[in-house]
Amino acid sequence: MKIIRKIPIAKESFPIILPFSIFLVIIYFFSKTIFYSSLPLFLFVIYFFRDPERKILFKEGVILSPADGKITEINEVYEGEYLKQPVYKISIFLSIFNVHINRSPIPGVVEHKKYLKGKFRNALFSDSSLVNENNILVIRSKDTLVLVKQIAGFIARRIICYCEVGSKLTLGERYGMIKFGSRVDIFLPKEISLKCQKGDKVYAGLTIIGEVTYEKNSNST
Repeated sequence: MKIIRKIPIAKESFPIILPFSIFLVIIYFFSKTIFYSSLPLFLFVIYFFRDPERKILFKEGVILSPADGKITEINEVYEGEYLKQPVYKISIFLSIFNVHINRSPIPGVVEHKKYLKGKFRNALFSDSSLVNENNILVIRSKDTLVLVKQIAGFIARRIICYCEVGSKLTLGERYGMIKFGSRVDIFLPKEISLKCQKGDKVYAGLTIIGEVTYEKNSNST
């Protein structure tokens, strides 16, 4: 028997797509003009919520991009709330044309989760990480500890996160999404060897952005 492939659309789209579909069916019989003018928007919503299957690179020590998009910043900062050490802060901007499913950059256990209400400034602004609505996850693996932050943007109005404290994530596993334009920041310890640079286009679960060094592995307990 032929196996039916998973429909590559995020389940979060159904509350939007289903009513929209019903509206189009009804309006078709009353106004072809409204129907055809609304159809491109409907197709774009389906396109936005696409959730393609990906062949994750399961290689020990790699850190994968948590989001699709473009790296707009790589800074050295001190993260004093969770990691409590100097880190690399990598900012990934997601346009409305990127896949918006977020994936775990490492295999590990969710140690902290924190949601904060905030503003909806353009996610390209560097301070959006501080003032915008965001959701923080701290994930611990046997080799390292990373922090990923989902940040709502100017258009985005809802952050979705599937996991809770104690959740076990595999490398590249889906853990959430941000609707309609956003940003994801990832904080990596300075011991990590960076494999990316500003301006790079990255893909969640596919692009290697860092790697745990041999020294880090040999000293971990």
